[in-house]
Amino acid sequence: MSDAIPARRVDIGAAFRWGFIAFKRKPGILIGLAAIVVVIFIIQGLGSGPITDLLERTLAQCDSLASAECQAAINSSMSAILVTVLMSVIFTALAGIAKYGVYRATIGMTREREPLLSDMLPEAHFGTFALFAVVYSVATIVGLGLCILPGLVVILFFQLAPFYILDKGMSVGEALKASASTARANLVPMLILTVFIVGTMLIGSILFGLFTLVLLPYSLLVTAHVYRQLNAEQVA
Repeated sequence: MSDAIPARRVDIGAAFRWGFIAFKRKPGILIGLAAIVVVIFIIQGLGSGPITDLLERTLAQCDSLASAECQAAINSSMSAILVTVLMSVIFTALAGIAKYGVYRATIGMTREREPLLSDMLPEAHFGTFALFAVVYSVATIVGLGLCILPGLVVILFFQLAPFYILDKGMSVGEALKASASTARANLVPMLILTVFIVGTMLIGSILFGLFTLVLLPYSLLVTAHVYRQLNAEQVA
């Protein structure tokens, strides 16, 4: 792919409509593919619950303790804080890798390929996708932790990379470069898509991520449609 990617006219409304129609075709399979991601979210929530309670109790004690005592209490909880951060990174990376099947299914549906539960099996370009998922997850977490904006920038410029990996067979570096180039040439539609993706992520996180069962496949269907438009390719 050339470094100079032309701007495209993108019909976001068409992407939303197509995503809805496509989801209605095979909701059971798409939800089933997303279920493994939700299971990871549930395990993460159950595992981090006791640690979160400990941190909340520590902060509550600080209201009644002198500053030195408060600092001592926080220091004693540092290991719990580090474990929480590490768990967040690990489970986010695992959830990213677990999205492999949903990505394969949704990009395939733009070519009239029916989604299958077997899409979750590690086949075409899985290793490259998994490496990307780890890098992207860590970058997003770090970015969101740094005043949120850097994380949004990561999503804005690199959210199309998985499609370049699975659809074009690109390496991680090539896919990141292609995604960033496409985003730079089409900032307005990509900004709209980013707001949509972040919104579905926030809503999907409610109730241990149960809303992700529907929102994940739908959001990726919309993104896949936009990806095809930005690359001047027809959607079946």
